[in-house]
Amino acid sequence: MNRSLCIREKNMRACRCSFDLSAKAFVLVFATFMMFAAASFATPANTDILPNLPQDLHLNSDPQTVRSMPVVVLNPNPQAVQLGFYEPPIETGTVTYNGETFETIRMDGEGSTLEAGVPDVPRVTRMVMISNHGKVDLKLLKNSFRVESMKDAVAPVQLLDTKFPDGYASPNKEIYGKDEWYPAKIAEVSEPATLRDVRFVVVTIYPVQINPVTKQRRVYDEIEVEVANAGGIGPNEITVTPRSISPDFKKLYRNFENFEGSSLDALPEKPGKYIAICDTMSQIITQVQKLVDWKRRKGIDASIARMRVEISGANATNIQSYIANQYNASNGELEYVVLIGDATTSSASAWAIPTDASNYDNGYGCMSGDNPDPVPDIAVGRLSCRNLNQLANIVNKTIKYESSPNTDDLGWFKRGWALTNTSHAASNTATKKYTQEIMLQRGLSPVYFNSYPGQTNIDTLNNHLSEGLSVLNHRMSWISGEMDETDLNTCPVTNRNPFVMAI
Repeated sequence: MNRSLCIREKNMRACRCSFDLSAKAFVLVFATFMMFAAASFATPANTDILPNLPQDLHLNSDPQTVRSMPVVVLNPNPQAVQLGFYEPPIETGTVTYNGETFETIRMDGEGSTLEAGVPDVPRVTRMVMISNHGKVDLKLLKNSFRVESMKDAVAPVQLLDTKFPDGYASPNKEIYGKDEWYPAKIAEVSEPATLRDVRFVVVTIYPVQINPVTKQRRVYDEIEVEVANAGGIGPNEITVTPRSISPDFKKLYRNFENFEGSSLDALPEKPGKYIAICDTMSQIITQVQKLVDWKRRKGIDASIARMRVEISGANATNIQSYIANQYNASNGELEYVVLIGDATTSSASAWAIPTDASNYDNGYGCMSGDNPDPVPDIAVGRLSCRNLNQLANIVNKTIKYESSPNTDDLGWFKRGWALTNTSHAASNTATKKYTQEIMLQRGLSPVYFNSYPGQTNIDTLNNHLSEGLSVLNHRMSWISGEMDETDLNTCPVTNRNPFVMAI
């Protein structure tokens, strides 16, 4: 079946519908990813019945209307970044669990504590650029607070996809039984991570502390911190000194509080290099060369790397080493890698292009090894195909889309769809509502939203694809049958096709 819509098989993919990965898709994926990376998203899957969603779950899923914690960059210097957090816009209320009333303390534009059963208090995270070398030290420069009394104990954290009796995580006795302030620290800093040209940390602030025994809370109206270079050899150092900056990655860097006005911000903008990785079969090379030639016509420095020729072998380690070497040799200018082939085909096939060691393609984009969060330094995509006919169709559609897009209805360029299935992951609804708002903030409109407890409604799928979409962001829940390739059999054939980002 030759369709222009790619559906993930069993692994996470971010792909153009029969097109290679583009900047727009990567930016949107990263924006969503960083939201959860900063909040530490690793939660074990639950194979049992999940608890019902809290009625107020939506309060943390709408960045377009929330009030975030005010933050001021007091010193943007990556050697000694200083941030000031002032007057947290907290909202208090009550909630009842198992017949017991608890107080809630929220900031609807921020996260909260993460461990089930501990007091649920606001948790503010911000990303800052730091120097490329050295360890980091967090200093609390200044703080002031007021003490307020509470009628009830603060509600314990409830995690949607963790198993507890009756779907309820009771208060942690060790914490709730101590006459101490919680959290013990009001400021923390993560281990450094890297994103291409940027070495960064996540600064975490707890603007509210509670004492569960005295039923008091401290509300900090002022917290000023400094993230300073402590010298020595630090984790995840950057050895490449860029001479230019990718326009697409520059958009991502604006998520760092101290990027604007930095030396990195002042670099000239230049599109990065593009490498297509494929087998040596001459017919494959012919088709891939068409794609590379088209990229060159667009002003992109594009080339082909053949398995067992430019790349020393045909396994994941060979691919990873080649990409890393090309990234370093180009002084960090390599920006896009597209894999031509299928990960599930026999290794003897010309179409066999393996995934990385973790069974995804994403790891190929991490140039600095394992980071606290596996943030990619380059964009990696895949043209998943198993024969020449499929590859030719993909290449032709890519070139036609980019050279002569459908302009009969310009509205489809701005239409998006946030889609989720919740059979096995109750938190998906909040995730995709947040994604919908990010898409709206990035200029897409309208952005449709649908959530299905089982199979995706095929009529809705057909209608949206027939109308034309620019982006489809789909979060499944690890259950087969929620959307399969056969669901596309009745879809209209159109050249108004979306980027598909499916997890």
